Amino acid sequence: MIIGKNFIFLHVPKCAGSSFCRMMLKRHGLKETGDPHSTARDIPPELRESHYIFGFMRDPVKQAVSNFVYHTRSWRENFKDTMTFEDWCEWRWGGKTEDWASEWIFNSRFLDYGHHMNVRPSAGFFCDEKGDCIANHIYRFEDMKESTEHISDTLGIDCDLS
Repeated sequence: MIIGKNFIFLHVPKCAGSSFCRMMLKRHGLKETGDPHSTARDIPPELRESHYIFGFMRDPVKQAVSNFVYHTRSWRENFKDTMTFEDWCEWRWGGKTEDWASEWIFNSRFLDYGHHMNVRPSAGFFCDEKGDCIANHIYRFEDMKESTEHISDTLGIDCDLS
């Protein structure tokens, strides 16, 4: 999550959040605060009405493929080389951890991280304690150019990712 002067950006995993955060740091000196994958529930109540709350979501299949590629390349030592996308889906949603992942996965710190990256539904990032969406706008990853143009116009700062 990035908290700016008049906005709050929620970073949903595998939905251009890292790219957006790098751009905000480089161009505007704004860093993520606390947990990078904070949700609307983590937004201080006094900022919910006064700040423009937004983030990105993407096609769920493409998001799952991106998550698979990220984890099996970046964290390759924790997954067997033979893990396929179908195996990943079983591991993610079917509870088959023992077949494809190392014991490292069962460490409580990484189980919490895994919940953020693999279990929490993307739409839930934008919901408050009552389950109500409090985002002013949820942008589509697939419409990035138009999305960043709208964000730039709304916030009055350059948010182009190209």
